[in-house]
Amino acid sequence: MNMNCVEHFDQLKSLYGIHRKSKKWWHRIFSFFLDAAVINAFILHKQFTDTLMKLKDFRREVIAGFVAVTWVRVQNKRSSSSISPVQIKNKKPNVPQDVRKTSADHLPERRGCRRCAVCSTKRKPVRTEWSCTVCQVALCMGENKDCFQRFHK
Repeated sequence: MNMNCVEHFDQLKSLYGIHRKSKKWWHRIFSFFLDAAVINAFILHKQFTDTLMKLKDFRREVIAGFVAVTWVRVQNKRSSSSISPVQIKNKKPNVPQDVRKTSADHLPERRGCRRCAVCSTKRKPVRTEWSCTVCQVALCMGENKDCFQRFHK
């Protein structure tokens, strides 16, 4: 009865934990505390907000925040805008929630044929030539397809 929170923490930590082997003991302790801080922040975020966010998406938002702060510092030091920021590669396109749902500049444009981010699966790939100007994600549009609206809601 008293171990419920500890078991929940261990379960969340085992999902996407940082597992690094190191001969230096303090590296393992640092990675444990980093995991603990992210998981505790996720638990507090779930308690105080009404948004339904998964732990994986929350970790991506935290990483995107760290990368954005670091990128601004690097950009200020170099003072050149020709280099684009490093983006995290994954199977599905990852667009932050605030950009995806709040910006009003989303317009469809024609580009090369790419897989739709909403309805395309590994077994049944769906290709489209439409993409969003802000998100840079390929999305289906047409009479029977409403992937563009579903992605931005």
